[in-house]
Amino acid sequence: MKTIIRNVHKSFGDTKVLHDISLEIEDHEFVVLIGPSGCGKTTLLKIVAGFIPPTDGIVEMDNHVVATSSKSVPPNKRNLSMVFQNFALWPHYDVRKQLLFPLNHHRYISKEIRGSKKERIDEVLEMVGLSEYKHRYPHELSGGQKQRVALARAIAAQPGLMLMDEPLSSLDAHLKQEIRNEIKKISLNVKSSFLYVTHDQSEALSLADKIVVMNKGRIEQVGTPEEIYNFPENPFVARFVGKHNLLNGMWHDDVFVVDGVRWRKDNVSEAFKQKGMIPLRPDELKIVGRGFGNGSGAGLGDGFGGSVEGLPGVINSVYFQGNQYELNVDTKYGELKLFEPLGKWQVGDKVLVGQR
Repeated sequence: MKTIIRNVHKSFGDTKVLHDISLEIEDHEFVVLIGPSGCGKTTLLKIVAGFIPPTDGIVEMDNHVVATSSKSVPPNKRNLSMVFQNFALWPHYDVRKQLLFPLNHHRYISKEIRGSKKERIDEVLEMVGLSEYKHRYPHELSGGQKQRVALARAIAAQPGLMLMDEPLSSLDAHLKQEIRNEIKKISLNVKSSFLYVTHDQSEALSLADKIVVMNKGRIEQVGTPEEIYNFPENPFVARFVGKHNLLNGMWHDDVFVVDGVRWRKDNVSEAFKQKGMIPLRPDELKIVGRGFGNGSGAGLGDGFGGSVEGLPGVINSVYFQGNQYELNVDTKYGELKLFEPLGKWQVGDKVLVGQR
């Protein structure tokens, strides 16, 4: 089912929350809304769900207008399901009954599913790995199992659109990754489109067919995970998604120069070139030398008889991450973050930072 959001605005009193949002969710597409708290992503999700109306603009589902400023089709009459942040399971229903509810009440359920509810419940429970838990109640389930039940309940009726509002935010790191992977597998095997809200970069990059980066009620960039990560269109996207370092200097075609040091990078957005900036992800940088002061970095020796280009700085923090270290280096152009393999790195070390 295709969903179209066209020129949507939303205000609460004098506070404008969404500004001219336009977005298309294609049939079977997984779209992720990502942005900081207060950017408007959950408000947009609520408008699509039918919980609140837009102040202006329209929402269409399957070629039918479901929301305008004057008319809004209620949630139960839209071809969608939702996974909430807090699971929202009924405490007096066991797992089987949690899934039976949408099969009894969803307006758009197919005749095939309606005629084989028991088989559909068994199929979905197997899909989420809960076949042995169908007679358990929510208080008998772990947090991860509850989230799987919430997911199973949402997909049971095979809705045209699945809405997911930060469904993994209350889980620990291991469970978050495990269920994220399950959501990805399920999305490839069901007929629904997905609209997923998160502030987590790793969730967005791993799940999405299309990422929508939002900030202050506006869309900053729309693209594939690869496009958003590798080719941010402006400084906000670069910092928020790729955790890019931003350096100020001068562009000469595809060569960027700062303090006499040259950096080469293709396909950089004109927005950066106009501002005299270059975005560099931590994985695009490396330590190219040690023991330098804070002078110009161009052409300094590497301490091994060679010559390198890089910016001198001092390590201000070192974080061990298992297979690598995260280093933060103070330079006269600001702090640079980068990753280095295992080695002897200490706060206070003088280093030279160059391009990987």
